[in-house]
Amino acid sequence: MGEKILVYSPNWIGDAIMAVPMVKTVKQVFPEAALTMFCKKWVAGVYRFLPEVDDIITFTRKERKARHTRSRIIERLRSQEFERAFILPDSFSTTRLIFQARIPQRIGYRDQFRSLMLTHRLSPRAGTGWHRSDKYMHVLHPFETELPYGLAPRLEAPPAPDMAQLCPKYNPDKLVVGLNPQAVATSRRWPIPNWIQLIDMLAASEIQFILFGGPNDQERSARVAREARGDIVDMTGRLPLQDSITLMSRCDLFVTNDSGLMHVANALGVPTVGMYGAADVRITGLRGNIYRNINANVYCSPCVKNTCPNEKEPLICLTSITPDRVAAEVRDLIASDLSRQPDS
Repeated sequence: MGEKILVYSPNWIGDAIMAVPMVKTVKQVFPEAALTMFCKKWVAGVYRFLPEVDDIITFTRKERKARHTRSRIIERLRSQEFERAFILPDSFSTTRLIFQARIPQRIGYRDQFRSLMLTHRLSPRAGTGWHRSDKYMHVLHPFETELPYGLAPRLEAPPAPDMAQLCPKYNPDKLVVGLNPQAVATSRRWPIPNWIQLIDMLAASEIQFILFGGPNDQERSARVAREARGDIVDMTGRLPLQDSITLMSRCDLFVTNDSGLMHVANALGVPTVGMYGAADVRITGLRGNIYRNINANVYCSPCVKNTCPNEKEPLICLTSITPDRVAAEVRDLIASDLSRQPDS
């Protein structure tokens, strides 16, 4: 094994997925290197599906902030004797931590007064529309000028799970549609009544819906499951990320708010319908596999704000996306004679 490389992961699941092409390319640029991901615990499940990753070091936000636990993290990084670190988050604090770990080569963007702590400094592309995956890929530019920009993220399909244990109500004889009515930012949450109406429009005896999300999303999913009709299985908050990814891989279709799970489904190769509100589709839109980026393109979007600033017509970017439009996109994908992933 050659040199030891650290990649400091983005902090959100969707961004971690968009970093996957860069992570895979590290092993092409440095084929003999041992690659370690440094990431928050909640995104570690993403990297466990990548054979290119040799090790994962995790931390929590609290551990990184508290002085005594931060010191332990720094000492652990020092003890690993990494030769270089690629820093994907843009914050000052992430670069400072890697600087304190005394990793000889520190590569990242020069934003937020970080230049003095970086050995290789990159400038963000001027203007707008640079996809985040390509921004992450560009961090490798000091070592490889012919980089594969434009790649779609890909996650290796997990082994066939024991579905009876993972999701006892999963029905392989039906067309399984995963639903994710969740998003951290309110400006990315399609209204719950619209989700209920969409399910009612699609419900049929041969379709099963599975609701996904985290523990904080259970109330939203519970309302959908309670008020919509059809075969609905609510798995919200019941599985860790790695198991959720495995269950998502068994879906035939995934309909979702702009969120981390949207990017996960797309990376798994599951046909995905993603609804965009405040986000800029040019920067975080889906790529590659069978997908639909649904965007109302209203006058105030993309504002890229987590909370809608439009007091006159709040959340018009989302309310302008009708259930009829989403249902039409879903039916179009279903009609495309999609092949179910094999059971083994």
